[in-house]
Order: sequence, then C-alpha cells, then structure tokens
Amino acid sequence: MFARKEIAGVVAAAMIAIVAVPCSFGQFSSGPKRPTGPWMDKTLTPDQRAELVVKEMTLDEKIQLVHGTGMPGFGTPDPSAVRSNGGGGFVPGIERLGLPGLKVGYKWFDAEKKQPAYPFGFGLSYTSFAYSNLKATGSESTEVSFSVRNTGKRAGQEVAQVYLSMPASAGEPPKRLIGWEKVPLNPGESKTVTLNIDPLYLSIFDATTDRWTIVPGEYKVMVGPSSATLPLTATVTLK
Repeated sequence: MFARKEIAGVVAAAMIAIVAVPCSFGQFSSGPKRPTGPWMDKTLTPDQRAELVVKEMTLDEKIQLVHGTGMPGFGTPDPSAVRSNGGGGFVPGIERLGLPGLKVGYKWFDAEKKQPAYPFGFGLSYTSFAYSNLKATGSESTEVSFSVRNTGKRAGQEVAQVYLSMPASAGEPPKRLIGWEKVPLNPGESKTVTLNIDPLYLSIFDATTDRWTIVPGEYKVMVGPSSATLPLTATVTLK
C-alpha cells in the first residue's frame, strides 16, 4: 500500500499539467520575499519563464500550487494578477506545459479535424431515427425546436443533441454542446423537442471585465445524434 507521501507524489505527477505557473511579476501579492531566479529575467517570454519555474519547483511547491495555497515563502496567489498584461504570465506558459486549453474531448477532435471511431454522444439502438424541422430563434433568449421520428420497427429512445458554433472572434473550438433531451418513441412516432438554451452556454469568459459575455455575431446551431452526425443546421444572430 502506498504511503501518504508516495500517494501525494503520484497525484502531483498526474496533475502537474494543470498547474498555473506564476510567470508574471505581479503574481504574488504578499509574502516575506519576492521570487528570484533566472526565470525572473525580463527579457524572457512567458513560455520560457514557465519552463524554468517548473524545473525549479519542488514536489511540495507543485502540490500546494495545484491546491491553490500558493508557494512556501512567496505568499498566496493574487487572483487579479492573471488578468495583468493580458494574462501574459499565464496563458502562453500554459501551452508550454502541454495543457489542452479549450480543446478537450470532442472539441479537440473537431479542432484537429480528426474522426474518432466513436464520436461524443454516439450510441447504438435497435431502431433508427430521423431529424427534421429545425427552428432556432435568438434575442433576449435562445430557443431551439426540432422533430425526431422513429423510422424503425421497434420502440426506442434517442438522445437528441444540440451544438453551437460561435463567431470566429470568440476564439473558441469549432462547436460546443449546449443542450440535449432523451426522446422515447414508438415505431413511426414523431415528437417535437423544444429547448430553451441557458445564456451561459452561449457565452465566453472575458478576463478583462471579469464576467461572462456573449460575442455579437452569427451563431450556427446544429442538431443530431452525436457530435459528428448533425444533419440539421440553422443560423441565429446574437447581439
């Protein structure tokens, strides 16, 4: 059986990819001393600083940083520092650490234009389904409606999924899941599904204003049985 310290080491090794490395001078707001070392060279890029910091951190420092308690002797992290210099102390350095960023799961496959054997949301059934009549409206609230019909000879349940593609200016992966509903259907039966979409699912987090915001522009709504099979599409304009 692992000792407590050995378990901590295994956890730290597994989670080091999500450590937010303190690359900017404003990162620590209090403490008996300021960090010193080659990674504080102002001529270095955030990427280079991040790499040097990780090499010099001890296991205990990595564990404390993962748990949000700061590094010994350097005080606690200042949350506002992540927004300083456009977040330059964090975002570029995170890429050097191998973090996937926004491209996680099906979003990575979409962004890299790769086709998985079993797409996100994929499932098998003893029957088959067809989609039609997509309608999407967007103003103060966004509503999506469509029809699902059981085209097979057996009763079954279909998990209908709604995805959204944001304007290019949002800097997001190709699409995100914003809604779904399980629809039980008898052979030949058709049902209309109506979903009211939470505005948060249409938003991105703006670090400069410290709030969620909707990027003005055209949004593509897609509906189907999985992230890779979306037979219905519509466009809405959000402001």
